[in-house]
Amino acid sequence: MNNKKRNGFFTKLSFYGILTIISLIMIVPFLWMINTSFKDSTKIFTFQFIPGPFRWENFLTVLKTTPFHLFYFNSFYIAVLVTIGTIFFGSLAGYAFAKLKFKGSSLLFLCLLSTMMIPVEAAHEKMRKRFTINAKTPI
Repeated sequence: MNNKKRNGFFTKLSFYGILTIISLIMIVPFLWMINTSFKDSTKIFTFQFIPGPFRWENFLTVLKTTPFHLFYFNSFYIAVLVTIGTIFFGSLAGYAFAKLKFKGSSLLFLCLLSTMMIPVEAAHEKMRKRFTINAKTPI
């Protein structure tokens, strides 16, 4: 019994150790970005755990030169249109598949579900890579 407890302890310890290492790998770039945002442009590539003088002017410069309000409006606009379109066309397709029985409806429904499960971004990325590789290939 004691051997089982020891084995379970080392299993948990190794599991949490691996999770800690992975979480550090994920969080270090974020902390580096936050740290760099407070530095002067000449000291960006120097390592200081806490930057010398905090430069709050960096944030003011970004807010003055970048139209964030347009970025947020565009994101909101696209999100609302995509949501409305998905609900509208999804309800039309759902009604058709529920009330109308026709030849090949099961196959068409399977295709519809398959395309809904694959994110659009993944399909676009695969096509972009395919055409980029083909564009570099000499004919």
